[in-house]
Amino acid sequence: MPHTPDTQLIQKFCSDTWGCNVVLSRYNVGDKSIVLSEIQSKNPGQGKGTSCLQYVIKILTNMGVEKIWLLAKPINKDELDATRLAIWYMRNEFKIIKINLGDCGNVESAEMELVL
Repeated sequence: MPHTPDTQLIQKFCSDTWGCNVVLSRYNVGDKSIVLSEIQSKNPGQGKGTSCLQYVIKILTNMGVEKIWLLAKPINKDELDATRLAIWYMRNEFKIIKINLGDCGNVESAEMELVL
């Protein structure tokens, strides 16, 4: 039976297993959606962030979550720009809902969702 996700347990597991900071928030019981506020690997480029994201998707699916929302906006723009970050999420089956442009016309962030 689906139940409210234990976000603290998921966050701790991701940190202990892959060294990733994960923040899940705003679980909506009505439409069974949750917001992935942050996922950040302490060691980018080693596949740990991807493994962590795939785990988060799988465990949330098993808990009855039907949609994950996020804002793809880089925490450290020196390591990754918003376009590359959105592409990374797209490789993990997220769809772009809206692209937000900066003053110079560059991609600043992307609102994305994954329907499970």
